[in-house]
Amino acid sequence: MSVLFGLLLGIGLLLVGGYAVIHGSVQVARMLGLSEFFIGVVLIGFGTSSPELFASVSAAWHGSAGLAFGNVVGSNIANLLLILALTAVIAPIPVSESVATKDAPILFALTAGFVMVSFIFPLGRIVAMCYLAVIAAYIWSARSTDQSQSSDKSSVAASYTQRALWTNVGIAILGITLLVFGASKLIDVASEIARTVGVSETVIGLTIVAFGTSLPELFSSVMAASKRKIGLVFGNIIGSNVYNLYGILGVTGVVAPTAVPGDIRYFYNPVMLIVTGLVVYLMYKKREVSRKAGWWMIGGYVVYTGILYTFF
Repeated sequence: MSVLFGLLLGIGLLLVGGYAVIHGSVQVARMLGLSEFFIGVVLIGFGTSSPELFASVSAAWHGSAGLAFGNVVGSNIANLLLILALTAVIAPIPVSESVATKDAPILFALTAGFVMVSFIFPLGRIVAMCYLAVIAAYIWSARSTDQSQSSDKSSVAASYTQRALWTNVGIAILGITLLVFGASKLIDVASEIARTVGVSETVIGLTIVAFGTSLPELFSSVMAASKRKIGLVFGNIIGSNVYNLYGILGVTGVVAPTAVPGDIRYFYNPVMLIVTGLVVYLMYKKREVSRKAGWWMIGGYVVYTGILYTFF
């Protein structure tokens, strides 16, 4: 009964939080004249990655490197093969020229850079600080691009009051908070089930914890797609993946430096890079994530999960 209640409570919090974060974020974007993509990257993408941050830092602090890295790598794979795919099944997602030729390739380049660094260096404080510098540069770059592409924002913002602006910021933050608590509740339930079944720490991180901490991205992306806010969908997913690699592991490395587990380095990181490359290629080539592509991606995620639980 307690497990069922936990599942229902977690899902309820995610539903309410997903609606609140999209509503508040869209209003903030309109008031400030910011693009949906930028709001998706900074406010939604980074905010919904909070569960991954808490999970990975806590795991590394307690000496569970496999769980810390598995959470991040698994979340990135889930964001692309599951969350983006489920969103596309609900409503096919057109890919803008900017996302296809700039934002998605940047995601691939940053993922490739992360994989190469992990082959050479452990996650020490120097590497971690470099990761945090990359995140700062990424946000600055996204903001600069947003400013250059936006029209006159002053006339847009002038029609709104400061009170209305901060009210909607508060709604978005409340939504993110509910998403974090909802994901946390589901992670607790899933971890309890996993411990009963008995699977490895890294596999738990790559699947159950990664999926649980990705639920905020799932619910916010589905809500955004249902409202045809496509910029928020891509901003959320791309921003989350970049933040997971460089922000979360950057903070994790500063707080609790750790070695990169061998199975993460030699198998799971390359899998993440291949998945990222295939999805980026799809975005560039087709300029759309169709329902058919979404179903294929979901099938790929099911196969990937099945292999983990069968062989690892």
